[in-house]
Amino acid sequence: VGGQDHFSLETCVARAEPGQDGKIMLQTSVGDRGFVRRGLAELLGVEQSDIRIERSRVGGCGDQSAGTLIAPAIAALAAKSSGLPVRAGLRRETGFKLTAKQNPVSVIIRAFHDSSASIQSVECAVHLDGGWQIDQAASVLRNILHHLDSAYFFPNIKVEAKFACGSNG
Repeated sequence: VGGQDHFSLETCVARAEPGQDGKIMLQTSVGDRGFVRRGLAELLGVEQSDIRIERSRVGGCGDQSAGTLIAPAIAALAAKSSGLPVRAGLRRETGFKLTAKQNPVSVIIRAFHDSSASIQSVECAVHLDGGWQIDQAASVLRNILHHLDSAYFFPNIKVEAKFACGSNG
């Protein structure tokens, strides 16, 4: 099963402008400014308060995943190094690969029923491929587990869930 959690048709773009005393002003459409601010502060070796993020709308760069930091990081690092404003963007194909959150998953289900064919118990083994970035694998797995029983009620359910980070994909 290949799952598509989220993707945006809009590409990831960021514009960074250096300010006084090592401060950076960033314009981007990323969804979670706090996540980007924390990541950039660590990358640039500055306080989070030294990074100001403006956005005119939300969307285009995903939420809390490593892929959403790439365009803002390139722009901010280049602006800090050069002392000039820098605009960085990802090609659409690259943006899809980094932020689309495609997580191949294997689910093996064994259902046990009584003589009237009512399901009495279910055993599931869920194995998630976290791909090249581990940052979203745990939340994707939680989402799978949350929806595992869907609209059904199982009197007994046993679930083994694992995620791994190891593919290039």
